[in-house]
Amino acid sequence: MVQRAERPDDPWSGDMAFPGGRQELSDRSHEATALRELHEEVGIHIDTLPDLHLNTVWTKSHNSFRPMAVHPFVFEVKKRTPFHLSHEATDAVWIPLSVFKTESRQYFQWRVRGFSFKMPCFHYRKYRIWGLSLKMIENLLATDYFASLSGK
Repeated sequence: MVQRAERPDDPWSGDMAFPGGRQELSDRSHEATALRELHEEVGIHIDTLPDLHLNTVWTKSHNSFRPMAVHPFVFEVKKRTPFHLSHEATDAVWIPLSVFKTESRQYFQWRVRGFSFKMPCFHYRKYRIWGLSLKMIENLLATDYFASLSGK
């Protein structure tokens, strides 16, 4: 996962996220977008098909109420490689799947526009994982694919 760079126009600045981004006209598919963004944001090149396509997650775009579809994919990385971060990330970390099997979910108070919400999250080291990233992880946890990874 990456820690997003701090930007005044980004409401999720500094949050943990999976590498990803908008599809470009040159991208042949959502998978191609995922692979391009993975390479651009953290310098990892994968030349295989995804092991799993998770459920599409719907949210709103940053500056409007227009719906935005997020198409998450799972790729198995055979060898951990060093990260080469782009300007979009300030940190990156490999998080073992066992964290989500063994650690219990926690909560934190999220404050936005004068309102406070109790939001679910996981913690790994100094990082808090919540929001869309947590939804994607929950989708993964509910799959047979995740159950088959019990030793990883």
